[in-house]
Amino acid sequence: MIFLSICAATDWKTKKILLPVLVFFAAAGIVCYIIARPTGLVDEILGLLIGLIFIALAAATEGKIGLGDALLMVVTGIYLGGRENMAMIMGAMLMAAGYGAVRLMTKKADKNTEMAFVPFVLLSFVIRQVFFL
Repeated sequence: MIFLSICAATDWKTKKILLPVLVFFAAAGIVCYIIARPTGLVDEILGLLIGLIFIALAAATEGKIGLGDALLMVVTGIYLGGRENMAMIMGAMLMAAGYGAVRLMTKKADKNTEMAFVPFVLLSFVIRQVFFL
């Protein structure tokens, strides 16, 4: 939650995610996995694969999906594994789509307006922790 909070605040303010934060928390997640093994190896690989798919989507969409967001999905995959990572991402996408639709309908944004995604990831994570423990 600390990781997502830092990234969400930075993304909200600057529309960027800091690479040193990603690297630090990725390394910490790998160490935690080695020590505690919170998920199985297959689930861990699936979590990373989801992030790699987002990296490919970031490249294919020429920046419509930010590379920082994609790298964040790799790091969350380290911590959560495949199933939890995908559930969190889907919740974030649904909330972001709803927020974007409201902004479009109220004419506060258009189809080219950039939107911070990580705050929705944080919100999805918190909701999943509170309601799906």
